[in-house]
Amino acid sequence: MICRYCGQEVNNGVRFCNHCGADLGAETTGAVNPFQNGQPQAQQQPVQPVPMPMPVEYQEKSYKKTNKALIVAIILLPLIILALILIPAIIGYNSDIRKVKYGSIDAPGYSDKKWGEVLDKICSDSEWKQYTDDGDHMVKYTGKKKNDGNKLVIVFKMADNRKDFSIVSITDGDMELTNEMAISLAVIEMFDGNYK
Repeated sequence: MICRYCGQEVNNGVRFCNHCGADLGAETTGAVNPFQNGQPQAQQQPVQPVPMPMPVEYQEKSYKKTNKALIVAIILLPLIILALILIPAIIGYNSDIRKVKYGSIDAPGYSDKKWGEVLDKICSDSEWKQYTDDGDHMVKYTGKKKNDGNKLVIVFKMADNRKDFSIVSITDGDMELTNEMAISLAVIEMFDGNYK
């Protein structure tokens, strides 16, 4: 049997076309009696074929690849900020060590020389350490003298304003200077470049 709506071949005795879905009931069961059951029946109108939707082609959505450099920057940014905060504290910026290293002695003609530079000329393998002793802020310098290999230790005491400082002691090998006059003479020799 041929469907009168779409023209496709369908099996005999089926009520609906399996191609277009049209109701073939009148064709398969014969003509409809308009007075069936003694009541006038409405003439059955042929069903218009329903257009089949076109198949939808799904296209794969293209996603932009994430910029790896941006991800790395986002991860590293907090670490860099933390490092910028911690490193100055570790290496002595705005610390007592920095104040001593870049400080000088209060004597005419010596203000252009800094403790860090003077001690670097005298010693190698130097180490700076800051600490507190009975509430006093202290800085300790330790180095190995280049000329004789003796250990040189200088202990600085910070003033209450934490800007100025004085020398508490100088230890050179077995010799320890604690007298203010002896310390002053040794410091002048260091700044003159004559310290042995």
